[in-house]
Amino acid sequence: MPRSHLFVYRILLVVWLTVIAYLAMTGDRHPLASLVSEINDKVAHATAFYLLALFLDFSFPNNGLNSAKVGFLLGYGALLELAQLAEGARDPSFYDFLADAAGIALYAASIPLTKRLPPLARRWQGGQ
Repeated sequence: MPRSHLFVYRILLVVWLTVIAYLAMTGDRHPLASLVSEINDKVAHATAFYLLALFLDFSFPNNGLNSAKVGFLLGYGALLELAQLAEGARDPSFYDFLADAAGIALYAASIPLTKRLPPLARRWQGGQ
């Protein structure tokens, strides 16, 4: 994968990590919350972590979606739920964490499909 693509995916990863953390901590107090509330909360969690898994996997393509990447994402999801517990105005949920894990699993299951999509296929060129 060209270095310019790596750079873009790494920027997307950092931006997406930041957006998710911000929304997790501000919740109903942010105008974007109304958009998220229109979507089922668990679907929003799964979608967010699907994209996080994709951005992380594409940011570091030399290793597949390995246990280190999955562990990082699960740890991030758990940390957000714990931060919500400490924040007080938000309600942490084990089911949110499960939805996060489901998003990661959905990404892993979709890898064979993404390998066939021309815009994403470059990630696996060169046997990676």
